[in-house]
Amino acid sequence: MTRAGLVTRIDFTLPTPLAVYTISGLLRRNGQPLAGTLVKISNELLDRGASGRTDATRRFEFRDIDGAEVTLEVCRPDVDADHHQAACRQIRRRLDADVVVDLDLP
Repeated sequence: MTRAGLVTRIDFTLPTPLAVYTISGLLRRNGQPLAGTLVKISNELLDRGASGRTDATRRFEFRDIDGAEVTLEVCRPDVDADHHQAACRQIRRRLDADVVVDLDLP
């Protein structure tokens, strides 16, 4: 219905929102938990990423949408382009529930 060119009502249906899940975990090196280490996450479905540091309890946490194919990456502080594979660890997961992963830094 319009009145003087002003739309007063629009009928449409919103899709059901996607669920959001948490991927979290603990980062260790040589069995010892690490605080303040950079952890990266990338979402291949949406071609985006984020990063954060492990907190004082040596944990990390990210949130992403249901069905996302995510990759977590953690690297030693001394990483360079020539030694990326040896100095970094990656793990891939599909999010269809909350996920807990423990990562070991090389």
